Amino acid sequence: MSLPLPEGFFVCPPLSAETKQQYIQLSRRICEETILNAMALQRAPIKRVLWSPKTNRQAIIRQAPYAANRALDAICSYTQLVSSIDEIADFFRMDNRVKLRTYGEVLGQTFVDRQLLYTIVDTSNRGGSTRKVAAHSNPFHFVSIEWWAAEVKLPGLFSNRDICVLEAQDVFEFVDANTHQRRRGFIRAYNSIEIDGCPSLKKSHGLIRGELHRSGHIFIETDVEGTFDFFHILVVKSNGYAPRIASNAFAQRQCARILHLEEYFQTQRVISNMEKQTLQRISSIKSTNAHCERCQRQFGFFVKKNYCRQCNAVVCWGCSFKLKLQASFNFMQVCVCLHCFNNGITTRKALSPYSTLSTSAVSTAFSSDPPTSRSRIVSASSPVKFDERKFDERKFDERNFDERNFDERNFDERNFDERNVEKLRTPVHHGQFDFISSPMSSVMTGFSKTSSGNQSSFSAYLDTVGSRKV
Repeated sequence: MSLPLPEGFFVCPPLSAETKQQYIQLSRRICEETILNAMALQRAPIKRVLWSPKTNRQAIIRQAPYAANRALDAICSYTQLVSSIDEIADFFRMDNRVKLRTYGEVLGQTFVDRQLLYTIVDTSNRGGSTRKVAAHSNPFHFVSIEWWAAEVKLPGLFSNRDICVLEAQDVFEFVDANTHQRRRGFIRAYNSIEIDGCPSLKKSHGLIRGELHRSGHIFIETDVEGTFDFFHILVVKSNGYAPRIASNAFAQRQCARILHLEEYFQTQRVISNMEKQTLQRISSIKSTNAHCERCQRQFGFFVKKNYCRQCNAVVCWGCSFKLKLQASFNFMQVCVCLHCFNNGITTRKALSPYSTLSTSAVSTAFSSDPPTSRSRIVSASSPVKFDERKFDERKFDERNFDERNFDERNFDERNFDERNVEKLRTPVHHGQFDFISSPMSSVMTGFSKTSSGNQSSFSAYLDTVGSRKV
């Protein structure tokens, strides 16, 4: 059989209310430990530093053994972007084929198929039973079980992979223990699970069941309004015959595309603004300027003039680029200068290798639902420490991997003196996560048990639902 699979291919029996509540508790633990892993990884050695010429942003990629299973590597990239929680949450809510394709084009995860197996919690205003409680809930809280089929860029050498994950999306509040400053954040975390309704498709479709552990995207507000710290962490276990080095190469390519998200958001804003205005003809804005209005570079035989269609400035190729804009039923390419693309910001400070958060212990409150009572949970995995003496610095030949899905021309890989690596390590942020328990998820699932069974019995990293290992 071929992909995509027909709707209803997986026969998933209804979940009991108690099982749903267990998944909800597990999803919160996955969110907590994904944040802890990302923060702990900021003390690991730097693997690469990338730069985007469009947004002038930098990204730092780090790698170290995964704390829960040192046979696997955790890879995390870090950058900053200008956005809002509403915009971020909408991007990651892939509820149709168009948004799924956009996600793959921006972040490089090419899904050949995806099916939603269970929607456990959905507090968005999308109808259904959630509409009754939407007025009292956080519209960003989403918990689901999904099946993904991912395309491998080396056909004939590696088989395509599929995966069954528990995905959670939520907003949270980060409280600095020293300054008591509150910062909002958004997380999309996912972890592999096994359920009876989603068996292996190796025999029928040739798909190898891979695994993802405590992975996802984390956004935390900074001191600059509208700017977020953005972490993307991946812990991949490919299974099959794919070596560890191949899994790490895949994860590094995925994390390297972290800079593309702000480029996408900025592109959408510019296109939205240009669609509201009337574009002038190029002939009507011809200029006799001899120099670029942005960098003062002199025009000549090898430096041609371009005209920004948003501000009408005369600029060179280095200070502008082409955007594809839909006009009526056709697409046209228009020139936009980097000044307009970045909302007037032409220079940015080099990305600090240190986190904008305090180095002290922190307290975090997940505010997915209205608070009723508090239960303090001390993370079993904090503090997480990495033994850098055991860190494997193996090199791999990137020529053996297909880089077609990653445009290296958009990035400038900076080489750092290893003597300065110590200065470029981010402090570990660990501490106690103070969750806000809520009846909202119980209302969603119809689970009203008030005994100690309402608390999750899952351990830190080995979680079970029934007889299935997570």
